[in-house]
Amino acid sequence: MDFLELAKARWTCRSYDARPVEQDKVDKLIEAMRLAPTAKNLQPQHIWVLTSEEALARVRTTTPCTYGAPLVFIIAYDPKAAYTRDDGKNFGEIDSSIVGTHLILEAEQLGLGGTWIGAYDAALLRETFPELAGFTDVGLFAIGYPAADAAPAPRHEESRPIDELVSYL
Repeated sequence: MDFLELAKARWTCRSYDARPVEQDKVDKLIEAMRLAPTAKNLQPQHIWVLTSEEALARVRTTTPCTYGAPLVFIIAYDPKAAYTRDDGKNFGEIDSSIVGTHLILEAEQLGLGGTWIGAYDAALLRETFPELAGFTDVGLFAIGYPAADAAPAPRHEESRPIDELVSYL
């Protein structure tokens, strides 16, 4: 599948089968994230892989949006390790967002569903996962096999017209 086919095929999965994601697929997801481009290749991100029932239960206290996924990633960055432009703009969030995009697209390539979760209690997440100390969280990512009833959201196919999104100068 070429990139545009992959991008069109991807949708936000909000219902997961309970079966675990095989370790070889988890490894491929991690490799896709490792290969993500970052400013000056500083790679300020850190990724936590939640697979244990205990860790999944902990993350579920911070959001209702894991939808029963058997695998959740937390992506965060160390602001001190990220490239900072001369005007003070820190690229850690941008870098980590690219990492998350790689994760979501590789999940689709592997036949998995994915959800980039922004709706979580960030303060509770940091309290629940003290391992995040010193990092700035960017998102949670629920990954797994889509349940039989899983389907794209009604607005999935909607897009603004190109002439509203693009200007040639």
